[in-house]
Amino acid sequence: MKYVFFVDNDIEVAFERYEGVVVKQDLIDAVQQSSVDPEWKTKKLALTDIRDAQFDLTYNDMVEFIYSLPEWDRLPKHAIVVTRKTEHGTARMYGVASERISYCEQCQVFYNVDEAKHWLGIEDYTNPAIEWLG
Repeated sequence: MKYVFFVDNDIEVAFERYEGVVVKQDLIDAVQQSSVDPEWKTKKLALTDIRDAQFDLTYNDMVEFIYSLPEWDRLPKHAIVVTRKTEHGTARMYGVASERISYCEQCQVFYNVDEAKHWLGIEDYTNPAIEWLG
Protein backbone atom coordinates (compact mmCIF):
# COMPACT_ATOMS: atom_id res chain seq x y z
CA MET A 1 0.00 0.00 0.00
CA LYS A 2 1.22 3.49 -0.84
CA TYR A 3 -0.12 6.56 0.97
CA VAL A 4 0.69 10.22 0.28
CA PHE A 5 -0.87 13.40 1.58
CA PHE A 6 -0.61 17.15 1.17
CA VAL A 7 -2.27 19.91 3.19
CA ASP A 8 -2.90 23.30 1.64
CA ASN A 9 -3.34 25.70 4.55
CA ASP A 10 -4.44 28.55 2.29
CA ILE A 11 -7.67 26.72 1.54
CA GLU A 12 -7.64 24.44 4.64
CA VAL A 13 -7.95 21.19 2.67
CA ALA A 14 -6.08 17.93 3.10
CA PHE A 15 -5.50 15.87 -0.03
CA GLU A 16 -4.66 12.20 0.33
CA ARG A 17 -4.18 9.29 -2.04
CA TYR A 18 -4.11 5.54 -1.45
CA GLU A 19 -2.73 2.99 -3.92
CA GLY A 20 -2.59 -0.79 -3.80
CA VAL A 21 -4.29 -3.20 -1.42
CA VAL A 22 -5.41 -1.47 1.79
CA VAL A 23 -6.25 -3.24 5.05
CA LYS A 24 -7.28 -1.76 8.40
CA GLN A 25 -3.71 -1.52 9.70
CA ASP A 26 -2.74 0.46 6.59
CA LEU A 27 -5.42 3.02 7.42
CA ILE A 28 -4.20 3.24 11.01
CA ASP A 29 -0.60 3.65 9.81
CA ALA A 30 -1.68 6.40 7.37
CA VAL A 31 -3.40 8.32 10.17
CA GLN A 32 -0.30 8.01 12.33
CA GLN A 33 1.89 9.22 9.45
CA SER A 34 -0.24 12.26 8.73
CA SER A 35 -1.04 13.14 12.33
CA VAL A 36 2.60 13.83 13.21
CA ASP A 37 2.72 16.49 10.50
CA PRO A 38 1.80 19.88 12.04
CA GLU A 39 0.15 20.94 8.78
CA TRP A 40 -2.42 18.13 9.10
CA LYS A 41 -4.07 19.64 12.14
CA THR A 42 -4.97 22.86 10.34
CA LYS A 43 -7.14 21.28 7.64
CA LYS A 44 -10.90 21.63 7.63
CA LEU A 45 -11.92 19.60 4.56
CA ALA A 46 -10.52 16.47 2.95
CA LEU A 47 -10.33 15.03 -0.54
CA THR A 48 -9.25 11.39 -0.70
CA ASP A 49 -8.35 9.60 -3.92
CA ILE A 50 -8.75 5.81 -3.80
CA ARG A 51 -9.04 5.22 -7.54
CA ASP A 52 -5.91 3.06 -7.55
CA ALA A 53 -6.63 1.27 -4.27
CA GLN A 54 -8.36 -1.99 -3.43
CA PHE A 55 -9.78 -2.06 0.08
CA ASP A 56 -9.89 -5.34 1.97
CA LEU A 57 -12.04 -4.30 4.93
CA THR A 58 -15.16 -5.42 6.70
CA TYR A 59 -17.71 -2.99 8.14
CA ASN A 60 -16.38 -3.81 11.63
CA ASP A 61 -12.82 -3.02 10.45
CA MET A 62 -14.04 0.35 9.20
CA VAL A 63 -15.91 1.16 12.41
CA GLU A 64 -12.88 0.16 14.53
CA PHE A 65 -10.68 2.36 12.35
CA ILE A 66 -13.00 5.36 12.66
CA TYR A 67 -13.18 4.97 16.45
CA SER A 68 -9.36 4.99 16.52
CA LEU A 69 -9.19 8.45 14.90
CA PRO A 70 -8.07 11.34 17.12
CA GLU A 71 -10.75 13.65 18.50
CA TRP A 72 -9.09 16.71 16.94
CA ASP A 73 -9.28 15.15 13.46
CA ARG A 74 -13.01 15.77 12.88
CA LEU A 75 -14.12 16.92 9.41
CA PRO A 76 -17.07 18.99 8.27
CA LYS A 77 -16.77 17.62 4.69
CA HIS A 78 -14.90 14.67 3.20
CA ALA A 79 -14.96 13.89 -0.53
CA ILE A 80 -13.75 10.47 -1.69
CA VAL A 81 -12.98 9.74 -5.34
CA VAL A 82 -13.34 6.17 -6.67
CA THR A 83 -13.45 4.38 -10.02
CA ARG A 84 -15.00 1.00 -9.18
CA LYS A 85 -18.25 -0.04 -7.56
CA THR A 86 -16.37 -2.10 -4.96
CA GLU A 87 -14.48 0.93 -3.67
CA HIS A 88 -17.65 3.01 -3.95
CA GLY A 89 -19.27 0.58 -1.53
CA THR A 90 -16.29 0.72 0.83
CA ALA A 91 -16.25 4.52 0.70
CA ARG A 92 -19.99 4.68 1.42
CA MET A 93 -19.48 2.27 4.31
CA TYR A 94 -16.86 4.69 5.68
CA GLY A 95 -19.19 7.65 5.08
CA VAL A 96 -22.15 6.11 6.85
CA ALA A 97 -20.06 4.95 9.81
CA SER A 98 -18.16 8.26 10.14
CA GLU A 99 -21.35 10.33 9.98
CA ARG A 100 -23.03 8.01 12.48
CA ILE A 101 -20.32 8.55 15.10
CA SER A 102 -19.87 12.25 14.19
CA TYR A 103 -16.33 11.93 12.86
CA CYS A 104 -17.45 13.59 9.66
CA GLU A 105 -20.48 15.81 9.22
CA GLN A 106 -20.82 15.12 5.48
CA CYS A 107 -19.09 12.47 3.41
CA GLN A 108 -19.73 12.07 -0.31
CA VAL A 109 -18.34 9.60 -2.83
CA PHE A 110 -17.56 10.67 -6.39
CA TYR A 111 -16.40 9.01 -9.59
CA ASN A 112 -14.91 12.30 -10.81
CA VAL A 113 -12.27 14.53 -9.16
CA ASP A 114 -13.80 17.70 -10.61
CA GLU A 115 -17.18 16.89 -9.06
CA ALA A 116 -15.51 16.24 -5.70
CA LYS A 117 -13.64 19.55 -5.91
CA HIS A 118 -16.88 21.36 -6.79
CA TRP A 119 -18.69 19.81 -3.80
CA LEU A 120 -15.87 20.99 -1.51
CA GLY A 121 -16.00 24.47 -3.04
CA ILE A 122 -12.50 24.31 -4.56
CA GLU A 123 -13.45 23.73 -8.20
CA ASP A 124 -10.74 26.03 -9.58
CA TYR A 125 -7.97 24.67 -7.36
CA THR A 126 -4.90 23.16 -9.01
CA ASN A 127 -1.51 22.30 -7.60
CA PRO A 128 1.45 20.82 -9.45
CA ALA A 129 2.45 19.01 -6.25
CA ILE A 130 -0.73 16.94 -6.53
CA GLU A 131 -0.53 15.37 -10.00
CA TRP A 132 -3.71 13.30 -9.67
CA LEU A 133 -5.81 16.33 -8.81
CA GLY A 134 -6.11 17.44 -12.44
